[in-house]
Amino acid sequence: MTTQVTRKAEGTHDRMVAVLDVLFHEEEIVLDPAVVASAVLSAAGATSPPLTAGERAFLESYGGVATGDPASALVEVAISGSGPTSHVLTSAEVATRLGQSKPTVTRARERGDLYALASGGQLWFPAWQFTGDGALPGLRIALADLPAQWAAERLARFMATQDEFLDGLSPVEWLGQRSDPARVAELLVAESHE
Repeated sequence: MTTQVTRKAEGTHDRMVAVLDVLFHEEEIVLDPAVVASAVLSAAGATSPPLTAGERAFLESYGGVATGDPASALVEVAISGSGPTSHVLTSAEVATRLGQSKPTVTRARERGDLYALASGGQLWFPAWQFTGDGALPGLRIALADLPAQWAAERLARFMATQDEFLDGLSPVEWLGQRSDPARVAELLVAESHE
């Protein structure tokens, strides 16, 4: 039992040190909530155990994510490292990944070309919509009729689930092949009525 507690404490310590390394970069204190949240998410990693209550409280206090916030479920899944939304990106990360400015990324989200949830003054972009070449084409058409009541986790599952209507491909795979996004939209409407 003592060994287990010691290992857990060491893991927590290592994760918090990684976060503090980002927050106290080159003797400057970083207070940007997006940077804090990103550091915590990175420290948690996809294979890390879920955050402890103390780590979660730290994130909620300093990461710009409040419990009950529309995007908190998305961020919670990302923190726990499980499920299809196990990785989210900030606007700055998306801008870097796509080679665009943050305002351009924000406009792409407003047009429907990218999907994101707002939380704590930050946009959170699920990683499923990005490929090695950039963003999935056709999201504006594919997600045009996205039901408002769908949580990010439900959309992520939908986008990752293979369906015969799309020739056995998932919507992500279908769009990645530059196939007709209207077929994904049809499937989304059918799924939302089930």
